[in-house]
Amino acid sequence: MNISSMVSSGIENLKISRKLLLSYMLLIIITFFIYAIASHGLESISNNNVRQNKTSEISKLLDNLKFYNVNFRYTKSIEYAELQKKGLDTLIEQVRLLEVDKRDNASRKINQQLNIASADYKKISDDFVGSIETGRVIELNMQKSAIFDVGEQLTNKSRSAGFDVGLGEFSSYINLKLKDLRFRIADLVASKNEESFVKIENALKDIIKESDNYNSGSMNSSQELIAELKKNADVMIDNAHDFRKNSILQNELFEKLNQGSNETYAAMELLLKHQNMQTKNVIDNAKTIMLVASVSGSIIALCIAYFMTRHISKPLNETLNISSRIASGDLSASVISTRKDEFGELLVSIGMMNDRLKHIIDEVKVGVDNVSKASAEISLGNSDLSIRTDQQSSALVQTNNNIKQLSDAMKNNAQNAEYASIRTNAASANAENGGLIVKNVIIKMKTISENSSKISDITNVINGIAFQTNILALNAAVEAARAGEHGKGFAVVAGEVRTLAQRSAIAAKEIENLLSDAVLNIKDGVSLVTQSGETMEQIVSSVHQVNLIIEDIARVSEKQSKWLSDVHDAVSKMDITTKQNASLVKESAIASTSLAEQARQLNTLISVFS
Repeated sequence: MNISSMVSSGIENLKISRKLLLSYMLLIIITFFIYAIASHGLESISNNNVRQNKTSEISKLLDNLKFYNVNFRYTKSIEYAELQKKGLDTLIEQVRLLEVDKRDNASRKINQQLNIASADYKKISDDFVGSIETGRVIELNMQKSAIFDVGEQLTNKSRSAGFDVGLGEFSSYINLKLKDLRFRIADLVASKNEESFVKIENALKDIIKESDNYNSGSMNSSQELIAELKKNADVMIDNAHDFRKNSILQNELFEKLNQGSNETYAAMELLLKHQNMQTKNVIDNAKTIMLVASVSGSIIALCIAYFMTRHISKPLNETLNISSRIASGDLSASVISTRKDEFGELLVSIGMMNDRLKHIIDEVKVGVDNVSKASAEISLGNSDLSIRTDQQSSALVQTNNNIKQLSDAMKNNAQNAEYASIRTNAASANAENGGLIVKNVIIKMKTISENSSKISDITNVINGIAFQTNILALNAAVEAARAGEHGKGFAVVAGEVRTLAQRSAIAAKEIENLLSDAVLNIKDGVSLVTQSGETMEQIVSSVHQVNLIIEDIARVSEKQSKWLSDVHDAVSKMDITTKQNASLVKESAIASTSLAEQARQLNTLISVFS
């Protein structure tokens, strides 16, 4: 037995779960291998990108340093000097920390060039800053030279000397030269050209020459100031020479600084170009390695899939063939398997199922005969049960009809009671309205009685007025009699007034009598209306009680109707159930007949198995 056969046999006896687990593990290992290769390539690309980013930052820093150099040269600002110093320190540190691929000789060589260029650049920059500082010191010495103080002292001396015309002219000349010298110093600082230097030197020499001429002409008390003036002029000439040399040095250093910056730039550009080429090579190598790994992994995965499919599909086909024989009714197959995996166990189980089916078929044949006999007996019993169920259903139908009639009668009673309740409610409402009307009539009668009393008072007033009028008429008649012939007309009028007063008194007396009778009648009417109101209230109370009784009757009738309806529903359900039972009995009879037929068919089907 060779090794491949042993491996195949060993895999064949493995469980399916272990086969799948083994396949998945191999695929995972392949995937992890491809992932490791891809991660290595991506890490290399990432490292190159980091190096490129650092190189780009150094390039930006160089741009800033050039900007600081130019501004410091022309503004001489300490701020730019500090920025330049910090920038150079940062540049040196970043160049020192710049990582390169140690395996790449070209990268290491370029990095060494960059370190050397950046170090030279820093040294030149420090020298340049030093020259700028030196120039500032020389500039301050020139601008604050003691020669200007000596010129002021000469001017003051000439003013205090009185009539010393020579000293005044000398001091005026010196002051003009010193003013011109201040302007020339400012022009030299601004332009730093040779012409400004020559003008300053000539001006100082003129001051020295004029001082010598003034001293040789006469002895005076200003010799010490003139000597000091000459001495300071010589010092300023030396300062101007130093400033000139320092300016030339600044220009040379600035050119070297630009050259160093360009060299550093060139090294940076070379490094960037080399890094870009490295990144491209890394990407190409990563693509190639990933492609080879992917193709190799795919081929291995296909081989594993084919091998595992073969080991799974072969026993499945054997199991399918045996299952097809069993499905066709052939139970004579002998199933034997030496496999120890799930498919071997499945074949053994199918063999056991085959033997069990043989035993079951034999038992089913015996059972079919018994079912045929029992179904015949069930069919006979169902026929008798169907007849009795039909009789019971007829009795329930008759009972249900009687209960329904009784329920309808109770519903009519309940409806009549409800109608009577509605009518009594209406009568009660009308009686209550009548009671309210009677109460209103009583109120109105009382009001009329009160008004009649008021009218009686008014008639008393009218009687009083008539009585007074009668007295006045008598007095008028007496006065008319006294007047004689002249009072006859007045006497006639007084007589008429008296007659009217008497008639008014008689009418008032009649009204008073009528009002007295009316008041008595109104009092009687109020008494009768009050009695009518009390009687109406009693009627309303009685109607309300009758209404309550009718409502109780209606509720009881409604409950009885509901109970009868429930009984009717129950009887109806019993009738339906009885009919369903009858139907089920018939269906059972049919089913028993069908069962016998199916038993015969089953016997026929079982005969297929051998």
